[in-house]
Amino acid sequence: WLFGWDDTPGIVSVWADRSGQALVWRRNAGRVICERERYRPWVFARNLDDVTSGRGSFGYRKLEGGKPGDYRYIISAATFPALERNIITGASKRLGVPVSRLSQLDDLTCAR
Repeated sequence: WLFGWDDTPGIVSVWADRSGQALVWRRNAGRVICERERYRPWVFARNLDDVTSGRGSFGYRKLEGGKPGDYRYIISAATFPALERNIITGASKRLGVPVSRLSQLDDLTCAR
């Protein structure tokens, strides 16, 4: 079962890219159709420590429940590159080491 905030019926598959576009395949009247949609890029975060006040339109929402160390926030921005740059800049400042991509953060955070 696929569920979430959108009540679009019959979703079979979704492919999303970094530019904020997604292809949504869904069943409709016995056949599968593909629709192109726009979305606001987002990431899950454990805290807001790495979000700087960089350029762009950023937002966040705190998730219900969980415990310390869980992914408690959804951070979003107008574009994924802007969101990524913002987090990388904040993480580099917080950790005191250069960070060049999001995938480094778990390794750098665990090493400290």
